Amino acid sequence: MKEGKDRELSLLAKAAGEFGAKVLAPSREENDQYPFGPLFEPALTRAFDLGFLHAGLPENLEGLGDRLAPLCALLENVARDDASMAAVILTTAFAQNILLEAGEEERFKSFAGGSWTWADVLMAAPLFRDPTETAPGLTAEKRGETFVLSGKSDYVVLGGIAKRAVLPALDQAGALGYYLVDLGGWGIRKSGPVFSLGLHACPAADLEFSGAEALSVGKAGDGGKLFRAVSQRFSVAAAAVLSGIMRGSFKEAADYAKKRQQGGKEIIRWSELRMILASMVQGVRSTGMLVTEACRLWDAGDPKRRSAALSAFLHAAEAAISATTDGIQALGGVGYMKDFGQEKRFRDAQHLSAAFGILPRKKLALLKLTMAGE
Repeated sequence: MKEGKDRELSLLAKAAGEFGAKVLAPSREENDQYPFGPLFEPALTRAFDLGFLHAGLPENLEGLGDRLAPLCALLENVARDDASMAAVILTTAFAQNILLEAGEEERFKSFAGGSWTWADVLMAAPLFRDPTETAPGLTAEKRGETFVLSGKSDYVVLGGIAKRAVLPALDQAGALGYYLVDLGGWGIRKSGPVFSLGLHACPAADLEFSGAEALSVGKAGDGGKLFRAVSQRFSVAAAAVLSGIMRGSFKEAADYAKKRQQGGKEIIRWSELRMILASMVQGVRSTGMLVTEACRLWDAGDPKRRSAALSAFLHAAEAAISATTDGIQALGGVGYMKDFGQEKRFRDAQHLSAAFGILPRKKLALLKLTMAGE
């Protein structure tokens, strides 16, 4: 059984790596120009055809299943060449799993079918905010069998290109809940793409609501519970994206060092550069092992899986920033140029470190879990 699962992961990693190398890498610089250039729709179409946009779903919904390891293998190998696509997959999977965690599988099935394109599958969500710590700017008022939303939700990832969003809002009693919104409906105003530090091809938009119709997700007041359950699990997935960024950064630095000559010899033969590469390898290997172990514990239902997930993410966030900084240094002056991938990886790593809320609060959450013996 284990050999079969290992083979499946190997094949998935290979497919994702080939997609990154053949589809994403050749157009990475051009794709990163969004919103000042076109969105990488051909790449999204290919990702959809390969089933990557369904990856976070159970097998009966054409996904990779309930195990976390396959999703992380996919994200890590896609992020090696372009973390923007990995963030598109991550955001969609997070939003989809809010619905599934709330027991809304039948509702999901009601619109998850037919002749679909990538735009139908994408789901938007505010990926870089913890609604239990920072109150959402939306309120939900019950009107018959549905709700209406009013207010503003800032920086909703994929909010400008997805057809649906899963958004946190406070009801009339002040309780936090999630709501499913058709972004093509009445009473919704979308900003243009918000130009961000990194992940340009995974665009976000600010959304304003004036009595827009929405459907409640799960039970009233369950928003905090839903966010914690899904974000803790998907912290490992975000760590896998950061791990992929680190792998890509090391590969580019090592390849460049083998070809670039200075003083009559390849720069990889200079001890100072070898120490930089050695530090990068240390970060890559330790992060990869932490992600693998966090996946194993989560998929096994281990009592310490939540602390393992947070540990993996916190380590990955700090290690990725360090590794991408080293990656720029290894290339010297050209490391800052956009026609190399290193400066983009540095921006992407900084950006992704804020997934599901700010790092200091995650550190305090890890301390709390550890003190409780989890």
